[in-house]
Amino acid sequence: MRQRVAFVLAVIGLAVMLATGAGANTELVPGTRIVFPFFDISTGHSTFLLLHNTASLTATVQLALYGQGSGKQDFFLTLTGKDTDQFDVGLQVPGGAATFPGVAGNTSQTNVAGRGWVDVFVVAGASTGSAIVQRNVLAGSAIVVNLAGDFAFAYPGAASQCQSDVGTGGAVVTRLAGSGLAGVWTGQCEQYPSTLFLPGYLAEDLESTPSPPLTAFLVLAGPSDANKKEAPGQDLDGASASLVSIQMPGEGANVDGCGIGSGITIAPAHLVNGRISTVNTQSGSGFRRTNFSPPPGGLCPGSGGPFADELSNSPIAAMKLRNDIDTPTSAATGPVPNTNFTGPNGFDLTARKRGMVGVVFGSATDGGLKLGDTIRLWGHGSTQTYLTCCFGDSPQ
Repeated sequence: MRQRVAFVLAVIGLAVMLATGAGANTELVPGTRIVFPFFDISTGHSTFLLLHNTASLTATVQLALYGQGSGKQDFFLTLTGKDTDQFDVGLQVPGGAATFPGVAGNTSQTNVAGRGWVDVFVVAGASTGSAIVQRNVLAGSAIVVNLAGDFAFAYPGAASQCQSDVGTGGAVVTRLAGSGLAGVWTGQCEQYPSTLFLPGYLAEDLESTPSPPLTAFLVLAGPSDANKKEAPGQDLDGASASLVSIQMPGEGANVDGCGIGSGITIAPAHLVNGRISTVNTQSGSGFRRTNFSPPPGGLCPGSGGPFADELSNSPIAAMKLRNDIDTPTSAATGPVPNTNFTGPNGFDLTARKRGMVGVVFGSATDGGLKLGDTIRLWGHGSTQTYLTCCFGDSPQ
């Protein structure tokens, strides 16, 4: 255990140098809830979650770990005032990577066991049936370590603030034991944005190359909609429930460095994870490095250049990603039916798309060089909810 702790502390310095995080809108403030869209405990990989309680009062925290297919595990931590805990995912999960099987036959996911995402939130007690309470005090980051490749990526979690009708410490939603399904809402949490932006990335080498020198690995998680619909950490029904689907074939949603757009089609998945050049199934897409403008050392059509971006010798692009999956509107809809889903129980019956949290891991390994970068996707402000009640609502 001491060796593992010493190792990750040594890696943190490397990860901070190599990785940068971009928070979506107001996410980089403490919240009752934090979503980490990706962990990896497959062979040769480790993931560490660093969780901090910004307040002086103790907080009980639940961690719900979801696989990219089947598999879900729940854990509880006690964070005393101002406490920081390191949660070693691979060390804590019984059965290790096999607990979270890979998914075969879906271009949007990887057939690799040990990958998934994490929902972290403050609860009244250490059980799956305890209420979620308003304590906007959590902050945290994830560190994903590639032991074989000798490098690491770090990224900040996506925080969501929650509000109880009775204020700090009060129940936001009661839950059913076991499934964690929402019972009665007496508050709400901020919804994650259903449209995300990737402001810029370096185009990959061909997807047919087994070990390309340039890669961009896209992750999109679709957590529960805790704006009076689904409780954080509830069952989401594994691989049979599609939480993310990007259907933008004719919208020019992927735009290269010359402003030339191409469509994006990402098949429905429980957790999108894979190289950008492979998760897109649209014929003739521009995701591949060789299809981008300008080509290395070239100029944009009719640019009148050369300009700085054309001289950089790096085909670049940006993306807009809109989720096509709906959140539940009745007791019979959504990943798991919930008989409590009624207006009198405080549920929101209006229709909207499921929010997402995303991250891109980029790596360059050409000529013995090993560099990595992490980009958290930005949110479209019109597709998420905001609370202004709660920042600093707990004793500091």
